[in-house]
Amino acid sequence: SRLKTQDSRLKSMAKAKTAKDKSKKTDKKSSTKTATYHNYIGGEWVKSASGEWFDNVNPADTTDIIGRFPKSNAEDVTRAVAAAKSAATRWRRTPAPKRAEILFRLAQILERNKDAFTRDMTREMGKVLKEAGGDVQEAIDCTYYTAGEGRRLHGFTTPAEMPNKFAMCVRQPVGICGLITPFNFPMAIPSWKLIPALVCGNTVVIKSGEDVPLSTINLVKACEEAGIPKGVINVVNGFAEPGEALVNHEDVRLISFTGSTDTGRIIAEACAWNNKIVSLEMGGKNAIIVMDDADIDNAVEGSLWGAFGTSGQRCTASSRLVVHKKVYKKFCDKLVEKAQKLRVGNGLDPKTEVGPVINQQAMDKILNYIEIGKSEDKATLACGGNRLTKGAYKNGYFIEPTVFTNVKRNDRIAQEEIFGPVTVVIPFETLDEAIDIVNDVKYGLLEPRIGRVMFEGKEISGVASHKLVTMGIAMSPEGRGVFANLSVRENLEMGAYIRNDKKGIADDMEKGFAMFPRLKEREQQKAGTLSGGEQQMLAMARALMSRPRLLLLDEPSLGLAPIVVHTIFQAIDDIRAEGTTILLVEQNANAALHHSDRAYVMETGTIVMEGNSRELAAD
Repeated sequence: SRLKTQDSRLKSMAKAKTAKDKSKKTDKKSSTKTATYHNYIGGEWVKSASGEWFDNVNPADTTDIIGRFPKSNAEDVTRAVAAAKSAATRWRRTPAPKRAEILFRLAQILERNKDAFTRDMTREMGKVLKEAGGDVQEAIDCTYYTAGEGRRLHGFTTPAEMPNKFAMCVRQPVGICGLITPFNFPMAIPSWKLIPALVCGNTVVIKSGEDVPLSTINLVKACEEAGIPKGVINVVNGFAEPGEALVNHEDVRLISFTGSTDTGRIIAEACAWNNKIVSLEMGGKNAIIVMDDADIDNAVEGSLWGAFGTSGQRCTASSRLVVHKKVYKKFCDKLVEKAQKLRVGNGLDPKTEVGPVINQQAMDKILNYIEIGKSEDKATLACGGNRLTKGAYKNGYFIEPTVFTNVKRNDRIAQEEIFGPVTVVIPFETLDEAIDIVNDVKYGLLEPRIGRVMFEGKEISGVASHKLVTMGIAMSPEGRGVFANLSVRENLEMGAYIRNDKKGIADDMEKGFAMFPRLKEREQQKAGTLSGGEQQMLAMARALMSRPRLLLLDEPSLGLAPIVVHTIFQAIDDIRAEGTTILLVEQNANAALHHSDRAYVMETGTIVMEGNSRELAAD
């Protein structure tokens, strides 16, 4: 009996001690408790069917756990798709202007929470505060803009072959959309996929980027607050399994994916097999071309941002700098000097210019490519190339901004996507060679331009056509490219003044009027009141006022009367005779072949013939 009593007492003491120890652990744990997040399915925040979790860590300090997120599986995707399917009819029948009103409220909520969302993004992704703020702003801008589309979902009508009948086309929702998002633009890219889908009446299932789930959660919480009905938006977090289940689910009609080329190829094959609509945004190996007459300081500044913004983790990053041999050394020296001065650190520090890369796997890949550049490609490591590990860097994924020089166009570091703070500088001698280098990669380039193009010290990427005259390049686009509210004479004067040289304006203007006499008759008339053919003539005449070395003509005869086409091509011959090089894009094969020296004949985007124009015309 005494033994039993003693044993019972010992057990009671042990239980009390265990309870006390647990209490201590609980108190300690609660003081540093990590936030827990869930999937969003059918308007409810729910745990994953897997019961498993993963940690979202700060890449600048891996001891900083941002939150625990559900490691979703195929069952979670099935539930999310079912919720989207259940909500589809009601959302589709909601008038588009009403859907737009909700999205307008969403934009206001995003704008109100911009600072908080910016800090969350920097903490989980690593990009500096300025870039993260820009990322959130893109989501805001996208949402405001797309909300306006709720009243512009126009269809069209067309005459039918039967009398007193017409056919019409109306826009209808696709259905359930599966959206798979990356880590590098944690709120901008999800918004680009999500908001247009919503305004068009679709329901969605989002698979968040596993390294940046909090930004997606923030976006969806804002949607919930804005009043988007339950089931219209659903979010599953996790890794490959939910993404694969989403792609293969029979009720998902459309897949939009941003990520690696290899994964995109797998998704494309799966969607083709299941006859799904698919949109893929994948890898890139973009370039900046720097000509020998470029403003080197401006070119270096543009190259730094293009190469090292977002720590180089962008498909649009300028990972190749294609530089004319005449300025190659000067450019490289200045680039290296600037790159070495970039401040690397935690993106939450306002002084930081380059943050960490996203995770261990990415860091290992980047460091491996740096070793390939040194050992296999035999390129010159001009600066950087190391992981930063001391002091404030010890718990983060930091790599020095890295520049390779003396790089050959076929080197692996010039051909393969590194996706990190690494850029290579490739020399060239002629513009044709530079363009050939830029095109000589397996990746699609940043559309609608070839990387970022520097010409006469200016970046012409995405520049409006009327501004191209400042760079020795003039453009006469199919879209006419005239100032509608200015008179004919004022349009020509604008073309002359932009060239920053007022000498000879009167002579050049008379030359334009001589080339197109109809313009002289209408010189005081507003350009917007001219016919299409007259606007095209004016666009060409104004472009020539800049005395360009290269004139780009984009389908100048499209939709014009034969007599106007004849006038325009006669002018083209006169321009060529004066020594201006013309690059002509034209569907009128007969006209193009008889007014050019060399031609490339294309079918569905592929060159099928090339050579001397007159020989091709004879064939």
